[in-house]
Amino acid sequence: MNKSNTFSKKLKSYSLLAGTILASSFGSEGQVIYTDIPDKELGGIAPSSFPHSDVDSFDLNNDGQYDFKLTVKFENENTAANGFDFREYIEVLNNTQNAINYYSLFDYTRFVLKKDSGDIIPGNFFNGTFKAYFAFQDGTDIAYNWKDEHDKCVALKFHADTNLHYGWIRLDVNTADSVPNIIIKDFAYEATPDLSIAACDTGLGFGVNIALIQSHQSLTVFPNPSNGNCIIQLEKPLTGDVHVCLKDAIGKEVYQANIQLAGQQNELPFNFSELSPGMYFIQLFKAGDSEKSEKAFASGKLIKN
Repeated sequence: MNKSNTFSKKLKSYSLLAGTILASSFGSEGQVIYTDIPDKELGGIAPSSFPHSDVDSFDLNNDGQYDFKLTVKFENENTAANGFDFREYIEVLNNTQNAINYYSLFDYTRFVLKKDSGDIIPGNFFNGTFKAYFAFQDGTDIAYNWKDEHDKCVALKFHADTNLHYGWIRLDVNTADSVPNIIIKDFAYEATPDLSIAACDTGLGFGVNIALIQSHQSLTVFPNPSNGNCIIQLEKPLTGDVHVCLKDAIGKEVYQANIQLAGQQNELPFNFSELSPGMYFIQLFKAGDSEKSEKAFASGKLIKN
């Protein structure tokens, strides 16, 4: 028995916040198309017959053509391993130019490369394949490369017409229990061809697990991406004291400082070179308002090389 669903069919029933959101990034950073969905579980329940597959297909850009397919397949019971022979994998659909970021040991099975929040896609190197595994168990042959992983991303590239785009899918993958499962959470892609995207970047000025910032103005970081030496540019000049806060892609504060401005300024130079490579979210507050993120008067994001 096979169970199949397609996310593109579900999009029509979602509200704006729970569906596909077209979100403009700041400055010339591009445009991220983000799709939030109710968590969807594949597997997790012992099948009544074999083989059994739970399948979902992804149409990242909602053009009516599926780009990737995710499968949890139960082959049979495995009493020796106190569970099942199974395979968890993702594969390309419809376009042979699409690819999944993977790694392989000694030309063994190709495994999905795990991406943390903020990791740049494609980064320095994108090793692409048509099909890659999260985990499998076949008798005594066991490969749990994604074992009890949470909020990890699959890095993807796909073609729309003749244009190349990069994207991600965020998952929980649990092969620690006797009945494995995958939980699909959300996905996004960069609408600007050939432009990189950070894993878990929603394009809304906040990342996964970061509360929405109701800002009165946006800010631009130049250059972006950068090595950390950059300038924060604002739409309107500022006066007085400003509190600057930097958070990583999962919402952890990594930098804060109070800046005393000399007259009216709309450009603030910073050196974040000591930060690790990844995606960061910048918030500016009036001095004394830094405890409440909804009082941020400007926000933006930085991609650190």
